[in-house]
Amino acid sequence: MKTEQIETFLMITETKNLSLASKNLFISQSAVSHRLRALEEHLDCELFIRGRGEKLVTLTQKGEEFVEIAMRWKALWRETKIWALQESKMNLSVASIDSLNTCVFSNLYKELINNNNTDDKKASESSNGITLNVSSHWSKTIYDLIENNDIDIGFTLNSLKYPNAISKPLFKSRGVVISSIFSKYARLVHPHDLDTADEILFSSVSEYHIWHNFWWEKKSE
Repeated sequence: MKTEQIETFLMITETKNLSLASKNLFISQSAVSHRLRALEEHLDCELFIRGRGEKLVTLTQKGEEFVEIAMRWKALWRETKIWALQESKMNLSVASIDSLNTCVFSNLYKELINNNNTDDKKASESSNGITLNVSSHWSKTIYDLIENNDIDIGFTLNSLKYPNAISKPLFKSRGVVISSIFSKYARLVHPHDLDTADEILFSSVSEYHIWHNFWWEKKSE
């Protein structure tokens, strides 16, 4: 079954006239009849009732049932042609802890989206685009997503051992103490001067725990 046969069938359905259908399709009436006959042979059923030498035709029951199918076929073919002309896009799934997504990578994500929108408007000049999917999770959840191949890249605060995940440090930042200007702490504070009773420990970075335990583990004992 060919697209030209479907288009001819729908044109005959619309005009109910073989001669008018041929004019609208810019082909001969014999070509219209040939396409229709080939379609009916392919479907193994009669789609129109037509008398010998008559230009007007009427849909059969099977023909009426086929109208909707033919319209869907034509729409699908149009969608296929549009898809074929579009450039392929790479799907990139990124997961990160919320603070990195919000404070570090937000501008990068915006730049990727803006570049893709520009590329869509200039498809003839653009390279393959990216369909970006970003989500926020806890660090361990991100490793689980990588392990299950649910995401392509993950950004976490710590390095965990997973058989199918490779972790590499991206950057490091200094730990600092922030206090009020009316605080009793001096400009330089020694770790021993900090009271562990006021501590809130939230880091899951192993290096930080080593440093933390070096200064405060014995003190707490």
